[in-house]
Amino acid sequence: RVEAEEGQREAEARAEEAERICRGLDRAFKEEESEIAQEARNTLQRLSAEEAARRDAERRLTEARRVQEVRGAEMMEQVRAAESRARNQEQAREDMEERLGIAEQGMEQAQEARDDAEARRRAAEVRVLEATSAREDAEDRAKREEALARAATAKAVSIQGRG
Repeated sequence: RVEAEEGQREAEARAEEAERICRGLDRAFKEEESEIAQEARNTLQRLSAEEAARRDAERRLTEARRVQEVRGAEMMEQVRAAESRARNQEQAREDMEERLGIAEQGMEQAQEARDDAEARRRAAEVRVLEATSAREDAEDRAKREEALARAATAKAVSIQGRG
């Protein structure tokens, strides 16, 4: 009976030791589980942060692309506007050259008209001089003829008076 009690005490001691070991193992498992859970939480947080950073980077990249597209479109619009202004300026220059050509033709025609008018004026002056000269010649002839007629009349009177 003493042996049995001793055996029972030993068995109880082994059972307590086994229970203590089990509790230690249980505690160790729980600590390891807690560490694993903490690592899992840390990993999840890191992955979440990385995913958020990736989404943020994608969003910034998309926004940068949009901004670049808008700037590209604005630059293309500025290029088109500059090309349009250049075409308008070229057309205005061509129009100005055409008007200048027309004005030069007009000035040449005006000069020709002035030259023609000057030639007509000179011709008229010549005709006036010729007419004046012809009139003076006619007046001189008329005076000579009148003088001749008076002389002839005076001669005829003097001849009659003698006769």
